[in-house]
Amino acid sequence: MMVETGRFRNLASWRKGFKSEWKRLETRPIAQPVSDAYRPDPLRWVCGCRYFFKSRFLICKHLVQAMKPVPPVFFLEVRRSRSTPFWSHKALVLKMPELANLERSEGVNEDQWEVELYSGDILTANDYTEESEIIDAEEEAQGQKTFDESISEHITLLREFADGLEFQKQFQDQRFLDAFSREGSGLIQLAKRCLERERQVASSRSQNPRTWDTRSSAEMLYKARPSRTHS
Repeated sequence: MMVETGRFRNLASWRKGFKSEWKRLETRPIAQPVSDAYRPDPLRWVCGCRYFFKSRFLICKHLVQAMKPVPPVFFLEVRRSRSTPFWSHKALVLKMPELANLERSEGVNEDQWEVELYSGDILTANDYTEESEIIDAEEEAQGQKTFDESISEHITLLREFADGLEFQKQFQDQRFLDAFSREGSGLIQLAKRCLERERQVASSRSQNPRTWDTRSSAEMLYKARPSRTHS
């Protein structure tokens, strides 16, 4: 079931997300003719479309649909590398083999394709090692969360921490309060500005919030709760 990389690895959790995205892309409509700017190259597994560069898995509908349907085992064994082709497996077979004989676009160089796989690292073909063939599950999982999942995590964290702050009151530790005020000043100030904006929106007597003041851009993105009661 697993690829041979010198040792047996458990099935990485990122494969579920990879399979789901691949399946969606198999049926996504492709506008014809394909833009010359995209120049999808299924042999090297690169494409110039925006989706390819935004995809955590480096896939897009142009590349996925250039291949014949893959069997279930593909999603268990497919390998990802730091150099082109970024995905490799024996089941990745071109629908039209004649594409393999097409000339490369002029000026395109293998070394021009650099992909950021790890935070802060730009990896090229020269960095390729067997160890990099399969990307760690935790690294792949990043960026796959939905908006609801991400904001719910923030909400849970802040609520739990607020309870923790409540617990600190009994200790009357001024050192903690000073450290918290100093290290958490950014979040505290943002919260104050957002709540002040709610008060401005709710009060017909208040001056309208400044729309074009770049200093207040963060709170401008915060949507005020219309039914909130302000003291």
